[in-house]
Amino acid sequence: MGNIRIDPKTGFAYIPKELRDEGFKDDVETIADSLTLTLIRPGVSWESAIKSLKIVLQDLELRIEHREEQERKASVSKESN
Repeated sequence: MGNIRIDPKTGFAYIPKELRDEGFKDDVETIADSLTLTLIRPGVSWESAIKSLKIVLQDLELRIEHREEQERKASVSKESN
């Protein structure tokens, strides 16, 4: 979807057009913890946000599995050479 760029001096953020076109504009609610920031599109219910975050968690787990598989393949390839 693209990255949000935050100017370290001013704190101004650039939200890519594709995100703005998806409805992330005007007053966007945020929820943050010490490691992540979640942007909730205006008008989205808490229930829908929770479902969406569960999908994000599944995606992150899949990415970790994929990375680990790639690392295993690279390790086996090095050992066979």
